[in-house]
Amino acid sequence: MKNTKRNLGKQTKNVSVKPKGFIARKMGVISFWSLFSIMVLVVLVTMFGGSSSNAEIDYKKILEANKNHATTDEAIQFAENFTQDYFTWKATDEGKNNRKSIMSKYMIEDLDDYGGIDFTNMKKNAVVRNVELRQIEEKAKDVAHITFYVEYELKESGEDAKTIKSEKYFVVPVAYDGKTYGVYELPKFTFLEEATTVKSVSTPKYKKADTSEKNEIQEFLSTFFSSYAEDSQDKLNYLLYTEDLTPGLKQTVLFNQIKNSDIFLGENELEYLAVAEVIFKDPKSDISFATNYQLNLVKREGRYMVAGIDDIANKQVETIEETEEENNNEGEKEE
Repeated sequence: MKNTKRNLGKQTKNVSVKPKGFIARKMGVISFWSLFSIMVLVVLVTMFGGSSSNAEIDYKKILEANKNHATTDEAIQFAENFTQDYFTWKATDEGKNNRKSIMSKYMIEDLDDYGGIDFTNMKKNAVVRNVELRQIEEKAKDVAHITFYVEYELKESGEDAKTIKSEKYFVVPVAYDGKTYGVYELPKFTFLEEATTVKSVSTPKYKKADTSEKNEIQEFLSTFFSSYAEDSQDKLNYLLYTEDLTPGLKQTVLFNQIKNSDIFLGENELEYLAVAEVIFKDPKSDISFATNYQLNLVKREGRYMVAGIDDIANKQVETIEETEEENNNEGEKEE
């Protein structure tokens, strides 16, 4: 019994014995978490304290440094103003002097005083009728070519003088020096092909809905587009999955009919995609307008609702030029 008691005593005593280095490791753990907590606190104070504004300022400086100032809205407005003044003049001595003064506000020194136009025997006055932005090309840091489509008229003095209408694609070379914009070269002319090169915009392929679903949804589409065109927001919201998803058309046009439609299954159960050509009428002129819509639909508690309008993702644009190039390449391979 004595031996047993001695052994039990030893076992009890051994339980309280600390492994070698235990205290040091424990102190290290405590120190680590203490320092870590302090670091987290410092970071939080930095993020939400006074230094956050400095970080924001630095971020803005980075964006500002990478921006091409010759392509901004201000640069475009400067170039448009120049274009307006460039194609406006009077063929008088006073008009010529006035033009020199006006051109000097835009153009850098050492360029032609009249902007490149020969006024030696000028007899026709000019006035701008229309200026439209067509293209912006970056040429270098804070340097760009801004192209406009210009319509202007030329006319000699006198009541019976003939008016000559002219159209130009006009390129304005713009530079920015950190303070102001300037036309750094004489402007030039170009030509842009206005006809579109877009062949189509394709969407991901969807499986067509069953006939019964298609018929139900087509009936719903007529109800929706009628409400979309003519009802108040409260009534329209009843057909929307999310309130105020769209403000509707407020009777600016009236629903006439759905000319054609295709119904597809959506990505999830009880979700659908409706592609429709819809006819609206102007209530004042009675003119009909054909329009295209793509509606994301959901079916909840036995009724359909619109969950999205024209927001299909992953659309791909196909261009005529790319298609012609592919066909030519295929023809060369066959030969």
